[in-house]
Amino acid sequence: MAGAGPLAHNDLSATDTQLPLKNRNKVVALAMSSTLPFEKLSRDDQIKRLYEEGLFVVGIRYYGYKVNLFLLGNEYFEVFINHKKAYLERIGRLDTQHSRMKFYADQVRLPQL
Repeated sequence: MAGAGPLAHNDLSATDTQLPLKNRNKVVALAMSSTLPFEKLSRDDQIKRLYEEGLFVVGIRYYGYKVNLFLLGNEYFEVFINHKKAYLERIGRLDTQHSRMKFYADQVRLPQL
């Protein structure tokens, strides 16, 4: 975009100090969220990290839930969705010693950690 100057929104060569303040804050927030422990992130950031950086492994039905299993780094995370209420109930790290592992293993060959 010729003549737009260093604050052009589509100028990928601009450094973060050249970005308008509201965009600079987003860049800083994103950088901070990627370094925080998963449990310390907001639920929105947890979801974003799982869907953007994680690997969806399998989805199962478990009692009243649809549970999506993700691999993030070398850890599994479960996303519990109450499908009757269309509500995400919780996101948690999977205890690989839990009996639910059998449900997952019956559906797909899980990557070795």
